[in-house]
Formats: sequence, C-alpha cells, structure tokens
Amino acid sequence: ANHYDIGGVTGDEMRLLNLSDEQRGGLLRQGSVLMTTSHPDRTSPVLRGKYVLARLLCAPPADPPDNVDALSDEMEDPDTGETLTLRERLERHRADPDCAICHDLMDPIGFSLENYDATGAWRETDNGEDIDSFGVLPDGRTLSGAAELGAIIAEDERFAQCVTEKLMTFGIGRSPQTPSDYCYVKDVVERAQDL
Repeated sequence: ANHYDIGGVTGDEMRLLNLSDEQRGGLLRQGSVLMTTSHPDRTSPVLRGKYVLARLLCAPPADPPDNVDALSDEMEDPDTGETLTLRERLERHRADPDCAICHDLMDPIGFSLENYDATGAWRETDNGEDIDSFGVLPDGRTLSGAAELGAIIAEDERFAQCVTEKLMTFGIGRSPQTPSDYCYVKDVVERAQDL
C-alpha cells in the first residue's frame, strides 16, 4: 500500500481494495511488471512496449539489426548542450528508418506507461519535466496513459488467445502443441470473448 501510495491500509493481512483512480489496477500497473520492463536506474518505453507486444499479444517485434546502435545514454544534445528527455532521445533514435520499423510499434505503448517510474511508483515528472504519456500507434490510433492502453489491448483479438496460451503453458509446463490443447485454448478464448 505504501509503494502504491494507497492510504488507510494498516497491518500485514491481505485485503480487497476498491481503487477509485486510474493510476492502479490490472496487470500493466503492477510494480512487478513495471520493474521488469525498466532498467535499474530508469524506465524503458522500449522494454515496456516489447513486453506488451510479446507477452500480451504474442506479436514480438523483430530483433534489432546488428548494425544498429543502441539508444545512447548521452543525456545532452551534442549541438546545443541542452538536456534531452528520454522521449527526445527515442525520437532521435527512431529517425533512423532501420530503427523506426520496430520502435514505431513499441514506443507509443511504452510512453503510455511513463507515469510509472522504474519501480512502478506513480510520478508526474521526470527530471523536472512533465511526463508525456501520449503516443500514436502505427494504425493511427492515439493513446495516453495506462487506462487507454489497457482498453486498446482488451479490444485486440490477439489478447485472449495469447494470454490463454501463456497461462496454459504455465499450467501444464509446456506450450500448447496438440489438437486437444488447442481445443481447450479455443474454448477458453470463446468464453473470454463473451465476458
């Protein structure tokens, strides 16, 4: 409760809470997911976008080409000396067409989660700058924030199939492989779509 800044909770026992704001709730806003998809010292829109694509939609982006440089840790513009935000550094990285192919998919998703720091705590600013959680998906849809991202994912036809396969893999200790496995997956997906 302290980590998630939820007041009025004392003691060690588990309890059900009704969350009234959009800062918390669901898988995407859990500290464990937000930490796993961050670097130790900063967030990573790229890792967060890749996580959503690979783990929730079963549509992982391609690996970067061998000849592409990783995102620079340099925080200053070499021409002006001004401090660059993470968004500005990623925009420069995406200017390379070889990088844009995947980053145009991942970055808008990751930017929608930027209000969460590397530990998953809520924040309004980063290095003194207001957080910009706005993004434009390759199909032209816009999103801003985790709630809008969650709604877009929930509407995606790949979501129920992907999560069902991931949970089945966890449950039976292997990925679905047989026709009967896929019959169960199909049944779960059909029932989930009725909810």
